[in-house]
Amino acid sequence: SNQLKLVKSIDFSQANNAPQSINYRLSYEGNEFAYITNEKDTSTIYICGLDLRNPKKVYEHKTSHKTGELSRINTIQNFVGNTLVFSGNAHTPSETTLMGIGSVTTAGKNLRFQTQGYAWFDTFSTKRTLVYGAQDMYDKVFSGKAYVLDHETQEILKLQFKNKKESGQVILSINGRYAITFVDDPNWIMRLYEVQTSNCIKEWEMSSEPSEAKSPASSVSIDDDIRKIYVLIGGTLYTASF
Repeated sequence: SNQLKLVKSIDFSQANNAPQSINYRLSYEGNEFAYITNEKDTSTIYICGLDLRNPKKVYEHKTSHKTGELSRINTIQNFVGNTLVFSGNAHTPSETTLMGIGSVTTAGKNLRFQTQGYAWFDTFSTKRTLVYGAQDMYDKVFSGKAYVLDHETQEILKLQFKNKKESGQVILSINGRYAITFVDDPNWIMRLYEVQTSNCIKEWEMSSEPSEAKSPASSVSIDDDIRKIYVLIGGTLYTASF
């Protein structure tokens, strides 16, 4: 009906004694918040109700100084069921920044973490969270890989693409089973991959000329159930079946 109904108004001001944090992430179910605090060498994840009272400490992480291991937890990216998906930094012996994707349950168990250079996140799926990006944020040396975290199993799957530049932009499907990439090789090509196997199921050559943009499309959505892809290019919406 295109109508919105206000369900609840929440006061994050200091006057309300709300825990101070850079960000809060509302759970998909809409009944809890998760947030992170960083003090000295410790990152701590908390969850609390919508009244922001009586926060519960879920997980406390001490900074690791081992190369490639989780050094600092930065942001809660997804909060679905009992799975908290976070972004974090990995320790490196130089000034290079390595980011990655990780998860821990709301019971503080099964911590997982996978580094992925400089990372971007796709958090629209309620089933899985995807991280993709470059080995370095400045020179954009793409790795050709992405990592997909399954919210139910906490398993982190590696998705390998045909072309390294494809990890510059990746879109995850609604249920997290498929991913779309774009690459100019030399014309724009859109490829559809199966996440579980890294198989390229189908590819389409786009009519748009190569440019400095990451892709010719401004918006993409993949519906797993009816096996359709919706691609917005300029002011025109295109659909494709697979």
